[in-house]
Amino acid sequence: FSTGPLLFFGIITEDIPQVIITFLIDYKYGGAGFSSWAIINLMTSVYDALIKLAEAYDELDDMHDTGIRMNTYNGHKDQITHIAKLDNKTFLTASRDAVVKMWDVASGKCLESFVHDIKVTAVAVIPGKKSFLTGSCDNSIRLWNIAQPGDHSRTFYGHERTVTSLKMVNTSMFISGSEDKTAKLWHIKTGECMRSFRGHTESVTSICILGSNKFVTGSADGTAKLWNYSGSIMKSFKKNWCINTFIGHTMGVSSVANNNGVTFLTGSNDNTVKLWDTETGECLKTFFGHSACVTSVARLDTTTFISGSGDCTIKLWDMETGECLRNYNGHKKYVTTVVRRDENTFISGSGDRTAKLWAITTDISLKHIKKQDIEEG
Repeated sequence: FSTGPLLFFGIITEDIPQVIITFLIDYKYGGAGFSSWAIINLMTSVYDALIKLAEAYDELDDMHDTGIRMNTYNGHKDQITHIAKLDNKTFLTASRDAVVKMWDVASGKCLESFVHDIKVTAVAVIPGKKSFLTGSCDNSIRLWNIAQPGDHSRTFYGHERTVTSLKMVNTSMFISGSEDKTAKLWHIKTGECMRSFRGHTESVTSICILGSNKFVTGSADGTAKLWNYSGSIMKSFKKNWCINTFIGHTMGVSSVANNNGVTFLTGSNDNTVKLWDTETGECLKTFFGHSACVTSVARLDTTTFISGSGDCTIKLWDMETGECLRNYNGHKKYVTTVVRRDENTFISGSGDRTAKLWAITTDISLKHIKKQDIEEG
């Protein structure tokens, strides 16, 4: 919400009438001509009006620069760690309060809560299924059925430290990352760990699937790595599945996101985002603008992406020019995660315990989403 229009209204209703009344009183009771008091008062009033006009224009300019916040989702008792889109009407939030919540996008209501034993650090939805996975500080991964929120249906054991990231390969396999410095490939139906990927020297913080049997891991060691999980060589005795290592960040990599299968994005604690070429290993572009660590990156379309940061903001970027197109302000603490919802909106999570729905442009409103939900229903 911008206060610019209110400032304009205040100038019209307060400052201008004040100047007129001052001169009328001085003209009637001050004798011939205008007194020095009236002139001083005029100058003061004009100065105040100019200041307010400048502030009003500033606010209106900010309204165009800052994205529109459409809804806020309150209910968690600790920071939100991850968000996953469930379908067009609902999404999931994972939190350090040991709860995963399912939200109705349009109404902002919490539809269901899934209670874990300990802090939930990752969540991933199984495509085409009414189920999802959670990772936790107890080193385990759990499979949940949305229709049965009271309990989970399977637990996957294998990591030695906190599970930090979960990504679906398809409906039957997923990859997990952990503070134990490894990534693991799992089979959902059997619960089997099919492969462990070792090579990072610090925690694996984030994972993205590229397709063509490849995925990328980001790590607190400051690098990203490209891996192969091809089924054709799954049963071989090859120990190192790493295809390439991407070096360039000066601090840990906190987030990775697929761009187009050939390039990908990394967000880092060095406050930057980088775009990489998987084939050459080259850093194609570096995006500067955040004043604190970049905690999350997400591709929106072929030319734009968003980044969340410890500076409490989210930025919309032009991938080709490197320009920051828009700032999204509203979270009171660091942004922990950003997720694309559809071509018009995205969702963010924060250390302020809330999730927020944002319009990518100013042309979309919550009424549009509610109408869309009615038509789909």
